Amino acid sequence: MRKMSCRVLILSGSAMLGYLDLCVGSFIAMIVAKIVGVDVGLQHLLAGALLAVSPDIDIPLIILFRKKEIIDHHETITHNPLFMVPTMTCLTWYFWGPMWASIAVLCVLWHFIHDSEGVNEGSLAWFKPFTNLHWTPLKPLVLSEPKKNEFVGGYASLLHKYWLQPSTISVQEMVLGSLCLLVSVSVTDSMLIGMVAFVLSWLGIAAVWSSSPLLVKYPA
Repeated sequence: MRKMSCRVLILSGSAMLGYLDLCVGSFIAMIVAKIVGVDVGLQHLLAGALLAVSPDIDIPLIILFRKKEIIDHHETITHNPLFMVPTMTCLTWYFWGPMWASIAVLCVLWHFIHDSEGVNEGSLAWFKPFTNLHWTPLKPLVLSEPKKNEFVGGYASLLHKYWLQPSTISVQEMVLGSLCLLVSVSVTDSMLIGMVAFVLSWLGIAAVWSSSPLLVKYPA
């Protein structure tokens, strides 16, 4: 039972943590498709959402194959902007063309901006491998030492503190994300379906926040 609660905690918290990225990714895909004159479908929103969270593919891999040493997932190759941005651009251009390459660039850049210091709780080495110093668009002329962000030891505690219960950052991101979702689905389908998606998303958020105290806290 404890092991199951731990898994539910991790999955629920990770979904909350990635909610804004998913919704902004859908919004970006909708905007770009509209600009280039493509009829937007729900498949565009889904693809944009997946592109926006693509750098976080390292999270399930670390959880699945983690070792005893502590790992900061912002130090993995999928969180290296100088690697991920051109890689995702080339892959999407080759398989799906320039529109999707544009969407991929914007979605992945958004993810890295969102992961930067001052925007979120983490920080990011934007110019690795040339320097391990971290950079944020909020201080464009400053490079700083990495923030301590222990992944395996502290990830679940981070989820429990900020995402599995209402906090300033979680409420802000849930509101912004749900508004992006409302606009994206409304433009793509109809206002009615957009409102349904908006309400369902908040029912899911409320369910996580109300049930998280019942879960066994994942050991740090």
